[in-house]
Amino acid sequence: MTARVEKFQYREYRFKEMVPRWKRVLSTAWVNFLYQWKRSLGAKIVIGFIALVEFFIAWSLINILPFIFSNETSDVKNQILLFFLTNFTLSLNSLLGGINAYDPNIGLGDVRISFALPLGIFTTLAVILLGAGLFSDDTQYRVIEVYLTRMDKIDYIISKYLALFIPSLLMFALSPFIITLYAVTSINGLKLEVIIQLIIAQIIYQFGLSIFITSLTLLASAHSSRRAYAGMLIFFILFFLSFSTQLALSTQGSNPGTNISDVEWLILIDPFLSHQAWGAYLFGYKYITLSSFKSNAIIRLNDGKGLEWWHPLLTLISITIISWILTIREMMKKLKEVAY
Repeated sequence: MTARVEKFQYREYRFKEMVPRWKRVLSTAWVNFLYQWKRSLGAKIVIGFIALVEFFIAWSLINILPFIFSNETSDVKNQILLFFLTNFTLSLNSLLGGINAYDPNIGLGDVRISFALPLGIFTTLAVILLGAGLFSDDTQYRVIEVYLTRMDKIDYIISKYLALFIPSLLMFALSPFIITLYAVTSINGLKLEVIIQLIIAQIIYQFGLSIFITSLTLLASAHSSRRAYAGMLIFFILFFLSFSTQLALSTQGSNPGTNISDVEWLILIDPFLSHQAWGAYLFGYKYITLSSFKSNAIIRLNDGKGLEWWHPLLTLISITIISWILTIREMMKKLKEVAY
């Protein structure tokens, strides 16, 4: 019996020595993704639904808006299309309410409408369904020992992160990115620098959002013993923060004497509003409006007063880093217990 154990340990040692570290991490991440993907029928349905609705909305924007604003010049039409395209992308990732980019120069007045449905709740749900079991399933079924025979503790954690981050990025970024490419190739007369700026902003925005949601989901999974607990925990936290912020803003905004500058810092409580706020500035808009705020809701993001575009960005980065630290700390503790 001892000889068989020693033989098994020797084979695992040879596997570690012969296979490069990066290949072990990527292969493990791929296996974990396939396992979660096969188990998550709901995620597949959600992704298909989102892609279909997004494309229909974008097609409607590009083909209907030019007729609505047929009296405008070509440059103004392009500006209007880009304006609504930006709002569509930003509102895509909101839960209960949203921030709209605001441009006082295109002659549309105080525009607060958005052609997007609150699809962010479905995209977030799909990511949670895929990632909630990455750590908690290993803990529940006691398979962490198997991973530790093939890789180091840090490599194990990295592989889990990649197993969720890659599909998360595809879910958040792929459809809006394709829609953006479709839009810029369908709008005549756009300057090359405008197209490049829009595409780069789209990549950075969706990349940052994917990192944030991945980090929070794995944090919940690391501190939960079961997949269901992890999913409910992270969804409840995001829903509670979004609901509380929207309720506070709508309550304050129902008073005509309340100015948004008095409560604009509430945006930092809702991660989705924070993403939209810095995202609007990233897409080139210096003003934003809140759809849930009924009185004066225009916020200037670069006037040096009150909320600035870098405030929500700093908040999101801080939360992400704290999530990493807490996740690594919890998993290293569990991995150490298993090792001994």
